[in-house]
Amino acid sequence: VFIPPSASNGRGAFEVSIHMKTHMDGATEAARQVDVGKFKLVFPADACDGVTDAAITYKNPAFATWEEVTGLGAGAYGQTFFSGKVSGAAVLMFSLTMHCAAGTHAIGVETMEHADSDGVSGAPNIEYASSVGRGDTYVARAEVLVKATTQHVGVFAYASDGRAYVNDFTSLGQPAPSLTVQLDSISDSPDESVDRNVGCAAADASATPPLDSCAYTPPSPAAAGVAVDTRTVGSSGGAATDAIAIEVRSPSIVTLTAADATLSAIGCAGGGSYQSTTLRLAADGDLDVTRLSSYTSNDTSVAVLQDDGYTVRVLGVGPGSATISAYGNVASVAVTVEEAVVTPELVARVVTSLDAAGAEQSYTSEADVGYLYVYARYANGDAHMLDDAELSVEVLAPDTLAYSLTSDGRHRLSIVPDALAASCYDDLLSVQLVACNGSLPAVAPPLELDLPSPVALRALGLSVEVLAPSGSFARSGALSSRPPMSGTISSAFVQMSDGSDKDMSSDARVTLTSSEPACVAAAANLTASTHFWAVEGGGCTSVSLTAIFTLGAWQENATATVYIARPKALTVSAAVWPSCSSSDATTLYTLGCASPVVRQRVQFSAAYELEADLASYALSGTVTLSHSDVTLDPSNLEAVSGVTIYKGASSGAASLGVTLVGEAAQRSLAISDDALSLSAISPSVATTLITTHRIAVSATFSGQASISCTYSDSDVRENLGFSAIADVASFSVDAAYGAIMSVDADGTLTALDTHWAQAPVAVTNACDGGEVDEVSLYVNPTASPGQLDLGEASQAPLQPGNGSLEVKLWWDLSETYSGACGEKPIETIAAFFLYHSAQLDATAVTSTWKPHDGSFQGTVATVAQPNDAPDAATGYDAWAKVVYADIVKGSFDGTDWSLINPANVTLDLREGTTSGTVGLALEVNCGGEPQTLPSGLTPYSYELPFTTSWNVVAPPGSRRRRLVEATVQAHHRPRRLSGDVHGDVNGDGLTDTGDITAVVNYFKAPDTIDLDSFSANQRLWLDANRDGSYANAGDVLYAARAYAGSTAYPVFGALACPISASEPLVVTATSYSAGQSALGGVAVAVEVAYAQPVTWQLSRGSALSDSTPPDNSTYYFALSEDGDGGRELRAQPQGGWVKGATISLAYVVGDYTVADKRAIFVQSSLVGQSRVALQSCTLSFESPPPSPPPRPLPVSPPTSPPPSAPLVDKGDPLPPGLPLPTPKPPSIPPLPPPPSASLLPPPPSASALPPPPSPPPSPLPLSTTRRQRALAALDLDEVEAAVIVSFADGSPPVNVAAEQMYIEDLGDSRVRVTIVQAEGGPAAEEITARAKQPTFLERMATELDVPKIDYDTAP
Repeated sequence: VFIPPSASNGRGAFEVSIHMKTHMDGATEAARQVDVGKFKLVFPADACDGVTDAAITYKNPAFATWEEVTGLGAGAYGQTFFSGKVSGAAVLMFSLTMHCAAGTHAIGVETMEHADSDGVSGAPNIEYASSVGRGDTYVARAEVLVKATTQHVGVFAYASDGRAYVNDFTSLGQPAPSLTVQLDSISDSPDESVDRNVGCAAADASATPPLDSCAYTPPSPAAAGVAVDTRTVGSSGGAATDAIAIEVRSPSIVTLTAADATLSAIGCAGGGSYQSTTLRLAADGDLDVTRLSSYTSNDTSVAVLQDDGYTVRVLGVGPGSATISAYGNVASVAVTVEEAVVTPELVARVVTSLDAAGAEQSYTSEADVGYLYVYARYANGDAHMLDDAELSVEVLAPDTLAYSLTSDGRHRLSIVPDALAASCYDDLLSVQLVACNGSLPAVAPPLELDLPSPVALRALGLSVEVLAPSGSFARSGALSSRPPMSGTISSAFVQMSDGSDKDMSSDARVTLTSSEPACVAAAANLTASTHFWAVEGGGCTSVSLTAIFTLGAWQENATATVYIARPKALTVSAAVWPSCSSSDATTLYTLGCASPVVRQRVQFSAAYELEADLASYALSGTVTLSHSDVTLDPSNLEAVSGVTIYKGASSGAASLGVTLVGEAAQRSLAISDDALSLSAISPSVATTLITTHRIAVSATFSGQASISCTYSDSDVRENLGFSAIADVASFSVDAAYGAIMSVDADGTLTALDTHWAQAPVAVTNACDGGEVDEVSLYVNPTASPGQLDLGEASQAPLQPGNGSLEVKLWWDLSETYSGACGEKPIETIAAFFLYHSAQLDATAVTSTWKPHDGSFQGTVATVAQPNDAPDAATGYDAWAKVVYADIVKGSFDGTDWSLINPANVTLDLREGTTSGTVGLALEVNCGGEPQTLPSGLTPYSYELPFTTSWNVVAPPGSRRRRLVEATVQAHHRPRRLSGDVHGDVNGDGLTDTGDITAVVNYFKAPDTIDLDSFSANQRLWLDANRDGSYANAGDVLYAARAYAGSTAYPVFGALACPISASEPLVVTATSYSAGQSALGGVAVAVEVAYAQPVTWQLSRGSALSDSTPPDNSTYYFALSEDGDGGRELRAQPQGGWVKGATISLAYVVGDYTVADKRAIFVQSSLVGQSRVALQSCTLSFESPPPSPPPRPLPVSPPTSPPPSAPLVDKGDPLPPGLPLPTPKPPSIPPLPPPPSASLLPPPPSASALPPPPSPPPSPLPLSTTRRQRALAALDLDEVEAAVIVSFADGSPPVNVAAEQMYIEDLGDSRVRVTIVQAEGGPAAEEITARAKQPTFLERMATELDVPKIDYDTAP
């Protein structure tokens, strides 16, 4: 890589591309994919610049989230990628441009972490041998050689203008020539193009002549002929040079000749005029260099020189001999001037046109122009052109030809207007030499005037035939169209003898006269801009205009008639206003039943007609009644609008008179008190009511003289004269829809709440109460700031059809951000869409939110069918989820919010479903604190009913959606639990989006993890995939899936090997939701590795027959539900266990056939992986204690304890839609494990995770082997007293009070005792330790007078 010369920082740039090879030998697609990863680019920090965002050229778009890994130090740059998946042998992941100084540098990429779609993680932190650079083999680091570009390693010199010679004409008087040498350069970089015209200097500064800045001037005086001068030049400051051979050419032989060496007197002796001749200077033969030199005469009394820029001429002045010399006397010629007289013959020509065909010497029109050219021809054969100043020109036919001398001295000849044609024998022009006092003969150049003669006139054309004088009726500004006051002769053509027409429309040779100039005046001739005009006060009706055409002696007249316009009629009309089908206003009635009466309105208009003596002329139009020329005279009328609209003042006759410039007209009509009844109304509304909308009402009035007028809503409200729409119609909303919308007297509807179908409005005829019309519309208001919304923006919000329903999710968090969040950025959003599974079935959740420059780059999880379900208190039993985490990045800072539709949920309608209700709840996280929408204790969600009859009128259902302000109140927050909370990474007593964010942040910055500050429970969930590594790529994947409900938060019972050959292996697991509900419906499969081929006996669980283990020592089982939210497997070999054998377990939680819906602990061959066990133990038989009775099936505990014995800290209720916690411990074997067994299995790594706190006390089954009392009549107060005594009887004694206990009678001789640690009392660990002592159960049996008491589940 070459450093370009233009690089000011001295750095070379090169592209680095990072590819990823996934585990392509994986047995499943999930194993071959990578979902989460982290890499680190390593480079020499002292030589290469650090990587910035501007250097990044590509990020694999398959991953929505890319974030820089911070804290790596100098010489390293890392990226984390997740929210996506890829597989392949060489997947392009990332590209960037690096900038390094000169030198050889090693660039490598370290694979830090990765996780496949099964959550199997790796953290090799190794630079694998994969890079390629200057070498041909894979190496850990690729070498790149950055090399400074060496400029001017080669140059090429050449003449800048490409000349082969430098022509030196200094001997002819020209300045010394110069040659510019141009130098092009190439560098050693293939990336650099040829550097054109670089600065150069002479390689040999002492050379003569010097070469200064690439400009060469030959030595002076130059030697005649051709000389070669070689110069070596090089780039400025560079070592590269090139030689250029410069050939200098100077004239060797120069000759000067005169076309006529003897100049004679012209025409007469002593006349003072002599011949002239031209000079020619030639070099080296026939090269004409005349213009390159200057010339002198040694005797200016004999001959002088004249240079006109084209030729050099010698002019004779007087008799004698003169030597004419070129510059420097390089050549000369002798010229003799003699008194011998020669008579010139003048040759004169007038050229009128010149083209390739030749010169023309004839005039064919008055517009033609010619120029005079004259030369002298002598008897001795000499000839030369004559200067214009040497000529005398006389026009012989001034009535035909015009002559002028132009400013540049040329003789110009043109045709005089009205010129007559001339023959070739007519002398029109005389040309003579000025010399000899005009005694020399004159010549007449041949010149032909081929001019046509006039033959006849074409018809005279006028721009306008009818005029009107100012101040007349016809010229009033009140008229919509008026005749003009003046005109022009638009067509004045003379037919010529050659068949052409001569246009004389602006020619002074056409004069005008008027037959009555006092009526219509005319201009003198056609050069005027206006040719004729009407005169005010004239009394004529028409005039004759005469045009006289004069062309020389030819004269002809043409006439045309101009007419004067006059009024023919003025009429006034009246029409009902506003207009209707019965528009003629003969009689005006009252309208409807309004009081005071409302009278019909009338609009007057006036029209006119003009006429003239010209029979074909007619002009009509309308009169502007508001014009100042118009006078109005209304009678029994009141003006309503302007001067045209009126209403009757009272019953009787009425009229309006109109007068205009002496013309008058009137329209009469009658005013009646009879009414046109309001015979019908017709209301209409928009399709959807969002905020407010006014009902439109058109009205029909009829009943008099077959009149029927229908008016629009705007006419009814604004133009008919009613004081209010109430004079026409009244509006009402049925009480059943009163909570949906309201309507006022003006007919304005206001949306109060959203409606699931169309809602009706009644509109009643104000004059006929029997006419009630109904209009219907959808009511669908938009969410305001701080509100949630569901569905479509127009028509009904929810529109089920064809067996499905798509619901758009809406929210506006602007007020939430500014209010509850205290203007702290919103970082995480979790949306819970709630529904009833008997009505709907969610099939898909689609996210369309793209806040990061057209994409979403955070973490998004969409789950249509999560494993958990909302709490029954929400009123729903199913939900779909969409979670947005880590949303503050790039251009989106989490502070700018408005109404958005970020996601949609698609559902199928269950068979028979015609209506139902759905809801939406939101949890946002800002400043590390969760906030919920809607706020308050109720409702749990923003609710919206739906119906399949949404496109018809339907009354509201029993449940109404509430538009709930999203102001989050302090008392409405998730309840923080006092015990271990499954999935709680940040230790706040909750499992929410804050825990997802914590795992992501720790993954991105693992150095920030302080394990010593973490509780055992936090550490457990920070290693979500149980592989012994905290916050790795697999943990990010598993944490996100569990929170979204794709999987769950599993707790596995401690593994205790059977202590006898016949005892069953008991495997237990309980899956929890984020709300801490036990999810018994989440499947759990276990891979049992037992190095013995056996046939299994199962008392709980089942074998997985659809999967084939890889060997005879591997077995697959499905745990079955235990009826208490957990799952259990009880299995033993038919022939019994083999002492010393090892049992190891790996688990798959969820649907083991779907990668996105399973979690594997740690790895299992059930899903195509190499097994890595989560738990293992070695069989070591001991003397067993007395066999316990069979374990009865547990009964689910109540959802909450009594107030006297709370299971959780006093806190606030759960967020809407989130499940209430159920204090269910994980199910474990019936006997306590050996002392060496831990409650939680150690991870695969050497360091075991700390155990979680002990679960709450478990049911105490009372032995039924020998009943000594009727257990059905068991007194729980006696059990409570026995528990208190049994704890106090320990060593050391543990004192508990009745207020700390909650006792549940589970039936079948089983009770559950829950004891909550009291302030100042014994710790929970002390209570648990005492309960595990054998003497505790013995004392309990004594106190309750039963032979034996066992634990169903260990405390």
